[in-house]
Amino acid sequence: MRKETNIVVNIIDFTPMLEQIKTRYIEQNPDNKGDIKFSLREKWGFVHTKKGKIMICNEGVTSSEPISKISPFEIELYKETKTEKGEFISLLPSYIINITYPKDIEELPVSGQQKLETFIRVFGKRLESNFYICKNFLEEIII
Repeated sequence: MRKETNIVVNIIDFTPMLEQIKTRYIEQNPDNKGDIKFSLREKWGFVHTKKGKIMICNEGVTSSEPISKISPFEIELYKETKTEKGEFISLLPSYIINITYPKDIEELPVSGQQKLETFIRVFGKRLESNFYICKNFLEEIII
């Protein structure tokens, strides 16, 4: 059983951005065959800290520094394609979102909030270890 924390994760809704990327991709690739979409492998959010906004995913991976020009953060997107031959997901990232400024995060819609212990998914020792590493790191710099 995980310890309860006071750490609140603001969950980012990437839906509008993913739709913009899809539209741009279709415009740039008019010969594209099949229905496409872009997706993330993880759920992402941020935590307000004394240092700034720290990014975190539901795997318990976090940026060690707040988002800044010196410490940008990248989120990988994967292209999914549906054709008459089947469904395909890219093995490598097809697109990378660079978050460079705190205002970049502020412009993204937030779909809700969750406590850290709920946000980081539960499945095996690696995720439990990630949770406690993340918890200890954030408790030192949390507002």
